[in-house]
Amino acid sequence: MGYKYELHIHTSEVSKCSNCPAAKQVEVYHAMGYAGICITNHYFRGNTSIPRDVSFEEQIRYYVRPYELAKEAAKGTGMDVFLGWEYAAGGGSEFLILGLDTDWLLRYPDQMQWTPAEYFGRVRADGGMVIQAHPYRQASYIDTIRLMPWHVDGVEVCNASNRDFDNEMAVHYAKMYNLPMYAASDNHSGKVRRLAGVEADRRYDSIVDMLKAAASHPEWLFCEPMPQIDVHVPGDDAK
Repeated sequence: MGYKYELHIHTSEVSKCSNCPAAKQVEVYHAMGYAGICITNHYFRGNTSIPRDVSFEEQIRYYVRPYELAKEAAKGTGMDVFLGWEYAAGGGSEFLILGLDTDWLLRYPDQMQWTPAEYFGRVRADGGMVIQAHPYRQASYIDTIRLMPWHVDGVEVCNASNRDFDNEMAVHYAKMYNLPMYAASDNHSGKVRRLAGVEADRRYDSIVDMLKAAASHPEWLFCEPMPQIDVHVPGDDAK
């Protein structure tokens, strides 16, 4: 058995579309034996509850709180928690930013004035990675399919919340541009119909190191039904 990593999780503290708190997401993934998870809530311009009437620093502190809660909940479990965010580039196109920290977010109060290309350039120059999330998703909030192959480090070719056709198109896109392929669940509710992720060869302390290793191992990607687990999540009582 390898070391499973989840790259795309939302929590109810910040993502308006999620009903699952950060600590509960940790409980769910720990019950399934994952080695690590990334908390990637919606960021500015996305479906987020970040308050608008406070200072920039307060906004960032609010945004990273679920990550901090998840880190605290994961203590003693052996599961790593990594900070990320889902950057909205306009028209419904979204990108996962991974490998950076709270200090990076605080360093650039003018960051949302940058163009997407400028934003991704700074992320990558500072050691982070950009993965385009569900590039061919068709949904009411998406009015534009926007591809930026020269500005990303990879493509989420299997999003467990997507239709299979959307994922197949993402695979085609990644292959045409020779971009690394990744898989993730886009988990908003804790318990979902299926999961997707990366099953690595060993444990990685750095999510960037894991992603770079996975770039040359597409066989590490998985998409599978979620197993039964003895964890109660919001919504269970309504089923």
